[in-house]
Amino acid sequence: MIRSRKYLDRAKGQPCMVKIFGICNNDPTTTVMAHSNKYVHGKALGLKAHDIFCTLACSNCHSVIDGHTRTEYTKAEIDEFWQRGFERTLVLAFNEGWIRFT
Repeated sequence: MIRSRKYLDRAKGQPCMVKIFGICNNDPTTTVMAHSNKYVHGKALGLKAHDIFCTLACSNCHSVIDGHTRTEYTKAEIDEFWQRGFERTLVLAFNEGWIRFT
């Protein structure tokens, strides 16, 4: 498993990248790294996905992604919100030097 507390802690004070319409609270004080819920990313019963498969998400968006808050959005739509957020998070992480390619 790929784990990095340092990477996850980068979420503090960052904007939400998931931005679920009508749900997002746009409050960077609540932003955390929301792990993927896909098995292909390392998710398993009782295990989170690899830390690299995370998106910056406010508390409201994170709650929807993890299924704790019900909305009118389908699972496919929520998966798409997570995916777009992951892509934006990856670009930000690269631009900020949180991850580097050699």
